Amino acid sequence: MASRAFAQPTTLPAAPADAPRAPRAGFFAVAPSAAVPLGLSAAPSFAGGPLVLARTAARLAALSANCPHKGAELALGDIEDADGRLSVKCPRHRQKFPGGLNLDCETGAAWCAGTPQAGAWDAAWGCGGDAAVFDVFEEAGWVFVSATPRVPQRKAPADAGPDSK
Repeated sequence: MASRAFAQPTTLPAAPADAPRAPRAGFFAVAPSAAVPLGLSAAPSFAGGPLVLARTAARLAALSANCPHKGAELALGDIEDADGRLSVKCPRHRQKFPGGLNLDCETGAAWCAGTPQAGAWDAAWGCGGDAAVFDVFEEAGWVFVSATPRVPQRKAPADAGPDSK
């Protein structure tokens, strides 16, 4: 499912001062659940740094707001939920990279779908590594996100990537 190609993202307002406390330590209220539409939403005022929320009918994910390659705003990208993988396609490189530069919302791993060899995206295109991803959950009508990345941004090894499994 690709959606919102070339569309402006929803920018979520900062959570109000009276937002509920998170029921889990280290999590913060980001927005009311009803304010987070299907597709990509920017959460610029999150305590852990700017985020992009990716929502489909069945999933919700949070990752760092900018592409680790050249810093493009991921909320302007495309969301894909296919083959058991929820990913965001970088808006800056929809066409430049073979298949586009994709970021896995579960692991943060970056890859080019059209690259013939696993890990070749890194050597050929000089990607800056993986994106930071954050734990996220919904409860009592609110979206809560961990302030600490579950998978910190890191430089991916040249031979590792989602296609190398």
